Amino acid sequence: MDLDGTLFWGPWPAKTGGELLRGRLTLPEVDEDLGEYKAGGVGARTRVWCHEIRGVKRGGWRALGEVLAGDDKLAAVVVSGREKDKHEMTLRRVREEGGDKLFEGYYLNPGERATKWKGLAVRRVREDFGIREIYLVDDDLRAGVVAAREIGREGEVYVLKMPLYYPPVLRRAGVELPTNLKLVADVEEAMGMIKRRRRG
Repeated sequence: MDLDGTLFWGPWPAKTGGELLRGRLTLPEVDEDLGEYKAGGVGARTRVWCHEIRGVKRGGWRALGEVLAGDDKLAAVVVSGREKDKHEMTLRRVREEGGDKLFEGYYLNPGERATKWKGLAVRRVREDFGIREIYLVDDDLRAGVVAAREIGREGEVYVLKMPLYYPPVLRRAGVELPTNLKLVADVEEAMGMIKRRRRG
């Protein structure tokens, strides 16, 4: 589960939006090279503060909790692109919302490349938990496509709809959505789809 735009309010993914408007979406290859994040100064502290004050999307938290309570073979982890200087604050905020009762693990970006990290995190979740079937909910189409390629047929990615994620814009940018990537209105819809898929 991604955090920004899904469980916490946040701005639209700016880089993805900019690339779609320019007519070209870049998709990185997944590898260990995440770059080194160097934070410092007033700008970095301001970005941490902006993340810290983001409001909570109560409906998403509730829907996630209900799905987990109804399926004892399903576990949830946080997969976040937030950089190192936001990790401590992120863990605290998630726990304040009861995340310690919902999440089995935290996969927080150790570098600067959040999109690449989402794909790499999928690999690590599979290795750490010894599972194949993975579902990811995200608001960033770039991260969603990269993760969907890693997940393959054994799971799905649910990306929250944005005005720029509609067919004419995607066609102009040459984006063909993977068959295991679904555009959804919100976390609640994604949780309903996961529940139906797991029931078969």
